[in-house]
Amino acid sequence: MERLRFKLLRKLRTVFWYLDYIIWKIFSFRKFKPQLKPKSILIIELKYIGDLIVSTPTISALKEHFPKAKIDIAVPVGMKDVLYNNPHLNKIIEWNPKNLPNSIPNYDLAIILHPGSFKISTLTKHIPFRIGSCRAGILEGKGFFLHRKTKPTKKWKLKILDNLDVIKTIGITTKDIFPKIYTDPKVEKTILNDLPKRYIVFHAAANYPSHNWSIRNWADLADKLDLPVIFTGSKEQHNYNQEIIALTTKKQSKNFAGSSLKEFFAIIKNAAYVISVDTSAMHVAAAFNKKVISLFGAGEPNVWKPLTKESTVIFHNEVCTTCHQYTCSLKGKRFMECMKSITVDEVLSKI
Repeated sequence: MERLRFKLLRKLRTVFWYLDYIIWKIFSFRKFKPQLKPKSILIIELKYIGDLIVSTPTISALKEHFPKAKIDIAVPVGMKDVLYNNPHLNKIIEWNPKNLPNSIPNYDLAIILHPGSFKISTLTKHIPFRIGSCRAGILEGKGFFLHRKTKPTKKWKLKILDNLDVIKTIGITTKDIFPKIYTDPKVEKTILNDLPKRYIVFHAAANYPSHNWSIRNWADLADKLDLPVIFTGSKEQHNYNQEIIALTTKKQSKNFAGSSLKEFFAIIKNAAYVISVDTSAMHVAAAFNKKVISLFGAGEPNVWKPLTKESTVIFHNEVCTTCHQYTCSLKGKRFMECMKSITVDEVLSKI
């Protein structure tokens, strides 16, 4: 059940998107046509792990349509390894979103996924043909000086499809919509020496407190499973994982929070299955076609559920859900009620 406040915000978000599109239509650059065979393409995606993973079908579709083109992508600093060894990319460029370059080389085609800010749009203004951008928040930039823009829609759709809508504006479609990422064989071989032969991955901590399940539930779930549990996460989430491990009785869990991105990917790739809150780990699992159970509350599974045939989502839309808030605004018994509604037995029944 969605609260009235968030229903209004959702409607406002759609209204602003339509308004932006109408204004663009009035002042559009439709008289320009894209170069049919661009020699160089720049994609801009300045968000993080999950967003970069769900951009991979867009990258492969572009390469399929323009096989001779060199495709570069700009990503945030520290995110280069997310797209490690992607066969469709020529170069991965790292930008600091808070300190963008003053100029960029010329390309034949620019594709802005995120963000459609005025600064990013200005940086690409010299590129002959520019398209973008993805669904954004109420006040977020939706792309300026573009020759093609995505058409607004009232319905939520998977972020992968949202990205593909951008290149659909120049007639590119694909049937291969599953994300793909790659591991470093040397890193994978090394990390496997520290792991059991069979194990389950728990990714218990999210960047946003509103996405977290209780540490007691994670501990009880670990105790009820036969396989050892490997906890993953960022360096900052190491202590959170340790709190869970301290509550377990079997003491067969290991904490790998703080591993490098390449190690993180290798751990998930070799897991028997993955259980994760609404965060990057579920998309990593999907990209390796692993069995993954995702726990949703404040987020929107219609947009962010991992796309794989082995995916199971636990989401109770009969309680207060999909508020998109970083922290829960409810008090007392209703605090975090969306995540509290998910039980240990329910997760066990999905395994």
